[in-house]
Amino acid sequence: MKIIALFLFLIVYSQISAQYVIGEDLTTGAVKIKQFMSKNKFTLFKEGKLILKDYNDETGKYDISVDRGSELKFKEEITIDLFKNEYDNIKSIGIYINSFQNWINLLPLLDFGNWIKISKDNNSTTYTYKKYKIIEVMNLDLPSNKYQILIHPLD
Repeated sequence: MKIIALFLFLIVYSQISAQYVIGEDLTTGAVKIKQFMSKNKFTLFKEGKLILKDYNDETGKYDISVDRGSELKFKEEITIDLFKNEYDNIKSIGIYINSFQNWINLLPLLDFGNWIKISKDNNSTTYTYKKYKIIEVMNLDLPSNKYQILIHPLD
């Protein structure tokens, strides 16, 4: 009986921990997220590096391209950005969603019912969940990425 209970615990734990891969190697974390999303009927469309622009003091412009992690795009109009630290481990996650229906479909997969609300302002609500701070942003004025979830480790 103990073995069955342990086995069930490991299955449930792996399902929940696959959602939040902060601290893991970037490549390993990306594989886990792709598997999790595929298992939940989301289709990977495109995968690539997350290249962002940094400010250049010499030119006074944001014209320095920097590799900040990985970007996973899904056909259901969901983008997941995995931001890395200098050791190529995932330091935070950004989830960007265009469709309200996909927003509603994704929240239960992220165990939304167990998030604890700690603050709210005009467009965003901040939650804690396990060892994470989660910021949920709704900006319906944007042409894309109207719904955003930003996941960071607790400070």
